[in-house]
Amino acid sequence: MGGLAASAAAGAVFDGTQKDLVTGSRIAKKPKIKAFLSRPGTLWFLFLFNGGTAVAMMGLVSLGAAGGIVAGHRKRAEARALRV
Repeated sequence: MGGLAASAAAGAVFDGTQKDLVTGSRIAKKPKIKAFLSRPGTLWFLFLFNGGTAVAMMGLVSLGAAGGIVAGHRKRAEARALRV
């Protein structure tokens, strides 16, 4: 919410214009845009693209976590080997 408020206030401060926070929903209500967004092909593309992006990002996060686990395991194993 703070980001939205700062964004709206920035327009008034920097270029003297009042920003509208619901511009995206107004654009989506225009007949041509609404018809485009309602097409099954468009909806499938958005669904698959967003799903694929989410899977890819979560895969990267999982790989990073696995790397941290392996690195921590190696450090503990080396510390145990030095104690013996």
